[in-house]
Amino acid sequence: MQPGAGSYAERVIRERRLPAGWYPRTAEEVREQCDSWVSGEPSPERSFRAVVVPHAGWYFSGSLAYRTIRRLRADARVVVVAGGHLHPDDPVHVIPEDAVATPFGALAVDAELRDRVSRSLSCVEDRAVDNTVEIQLPLVAAVFGSIPVLCLRSPPSRQAAELGAVLAGYARETGRSVVVIGSTDLTHYGASYGFSPHGEGAEAVRWVRETNDARFLEALTSADPSAIVRRAVAERSACSSGAAATAAAFARGMGPVEVEIVGYHTSFDVMPNDSFVGYVGAGFRVQPGPQADSFRK
Repeated sequence: MQPGAGSYAERVIRERRLPAGWYPRTAEEVREQCDSWVSGEPSPERSFRAVVVPHAGWYFSGSLAYRTIRRLRADARVVVVAGGHLHPDDPVHVIPEDAVATPFGALAVDAELRDRVSRSLSCVEDRAVDNTVEIQLPLVAAVFGSIPVLCLRSPPSRQAAELGAVLAGYARETGRSVVVIGSTDLTHYGASYGFSPHGEGAEAVRWVRETNDARFLEALTSADPSAIVRRAVAERSACSSGAAATAAAFARGMGPVEVEIVGYHTSFDVMPNDSFVGYVGAGFRVQPGPQADSFRK
């Protein structure tokens, strides 16, 4: 896969594909929504090198995603958005366009980093309509402005950790400050998802919160990419767990990691229903050390 080229006027831009209702259409509406989520709150410490955030429509999980993404390091020079909805035997999917549309305008795709990933791993061009990456892009623009991005999807397999290692290797070698967003939802429970081991009602919600999602969060806070994928696949406790594993592997590749859970809730808390989904916002903070101190630009 070759990196994008050409003048600004010649760039191929991936336009919005998600319909109205997923997220606002205009920059003003996005800014108003984001401001309403954090109204009256102090500016957060921006110390996360990578995060895991949910990818439902903003009505259900946008606030948690925004509160987590806005804590990514302010010195970032490129944002990697890793999504999922892939099978374990799928390769890494990388978008081929030169830029991606957001309500704030197009964000350029970082061709250099895309080329590194494409040369290092087995990749295919991603031309599918998928929410896991697109839903995060307006939040990236709201937090970082016109920063370059790399948009890809990571399978729930060893390739997720390999991708994270490639991203960390690139950051260390070039000195560019890279941050990673892993777009991952938790347990999809109920008849709509064909998964109802604890029936319906309060007992089902309690089991998801206190057992199935809690066990996945245990793996997530260990920052162990293999455990993240293994538990998600075996227990059906996460959708797109490859994205979370990539974020964890990247952070571990940058140095000693501390994991913080920013927040957790389910779609049942927003709109009670017998079918519901879990959401988490988590951040990976890389402790000071030789690798973490290598950034110079």
